[in-house]
Amino acid sequence: MKKIVLAASVLLFVPACPLLAGTGKSSFMDSKNKVESVLQEKVDEADAQNEKKAWREFKQALADGRYNIAKDLLKEKAVSENINKRILGMPPLVYVISEEFDLSKPQEKGESLTPEQKVKQNEQITALALAIIALPQTDLNKTDRHYRTALHWGVNKKDRKIVKALLAAKRQVAIEIDPEEDHGWTPLQLAAENGDVNIIKRLLKAGANINHANLDGNTALMIAAANGQEEVVKELLYPTVSGVKGADVNAADKGGETALMKAIDAGSFESVEELLGHPKIDVLKRDNNGQKALTHAQLLKAKVSLVGVDKRGIIEIVKAADKKAKNAAKAAKKSAKQAQKNTGK
Repeated sequence: MKKIVLAASVLLFVPACPLLAGTGKSSFMDSKNKVESVLQEKVDEADAQNEKKAWREFKQALADGRYNIAKDLLKEKAVSENINKRILGMPPLVYVISEEFDLSKPQEKGESLTPEQKVKQNEQITALALAIIALPQTDLNKTDRHYRTALHWGVNKKDRKIVKALLAAKRQVAIEIDPEEDHGWTPLQLAAENGDVNIIKRLLKAGANINHANLDGNTALMIAAANGQEEVVKELLYPTVSGVKGADVNAADKGGETALMKAIDAGSFESVEELLGHPKIDVLKRDNNGQKALTHAQLLKAKVSLVGVDKRGIIEIVKAADKKAKNAAKAAKKSAKQAQKNTGK
C-alpha cells in the first residue's frame, strides 16, 4: 500500500517538475524584463531631462549674449533638432542675426558696450549664425512675426558673410531669394536702401527680381533713388552681373512717381544725372497729380529741409532734358504726320 502511494506521488510530482521549472523560469524572465524596462525608462527620462536642459541652456546663452557658449551647445542633439523652434517669436537664426549692432550708427546713451566690444560681439554673432546655417536641420526660410527671414536680416545688418552663406547653402527646400515681409519688401529692396552694391550683386546673381514692387509700388531702383544711393542706381540700371537685365527705369509707384522724380525730390544730383542718361528714360511722364519731372525739380526751391543740395544744378539738367524730350516728341509727331501724308499719296 505504501508502495502504491509512493508511486502515485512520484507520478503526480514528476510531470509537475517541468511545469514548476518552467513557471520559475518564466517568472524570473518577467522580473528581469520589468527591471530592464524600468531602467530603460529611467535612462530615457534622464536623456529627456538632459535634452531639455541643453535647450534651456542654449536659449539662456542667447538671452545673456554668450554667443560662444550657444555655438558650443549646437553640438547637443536637443539643440540641433529644435533649431527651428521660436524664441520670442523668432527662429534662433533670425534671433541671432537681429542682435547684431549697427556699427555705422553713433553710440546711444545708456549703452554699456564700447565700439571695440560691439565689434567683437558682432564677430561672435556672425560665427554663431554661420554655424546655425551650416546645420542641415535649419530651415532658412523661417520668419519672424513680420515675415522677415534670415536673408532679410542679414541684408539689413549688412553682414556680407551671412548673406553669402545663406545664398550658398544647399537644402532640399531652396532658400527664397525674394521673400516679402509684411510691407512687401524683399532683401534686394533692403540692400537698395542700405546702399550695399556688393550684396545687390550677390542677390541679382542668385536670381532676385530686380523689378519687384512692394505694397507701395516701390521697386529697388525707386528706393535707391529716393535714398540718394547713386552707386546702387547705377548698378540696377546697368547690372554688372552677367545675364541680368537692367531695372525698368520708367516704372511708377502707386502715386505715379518714377525713380527720376524720387531722385529729384531727394536732391540727389548724381542719381538724377544717372537716370537722365538712360536711353529709355521718359522725362515727360506725369505722376497721379499731373506733375512731370521738371515740376518736381522746380518744387525743390521750396524745400528748406534739403540743405547743401545743388538745387539749381538739378533744375537746369532736368529742364534741359525736358526741352530735349519735347523737341524729340515734336519731331517724331511731325515725322509720323509726314509719313502718313506720303502714304496717302
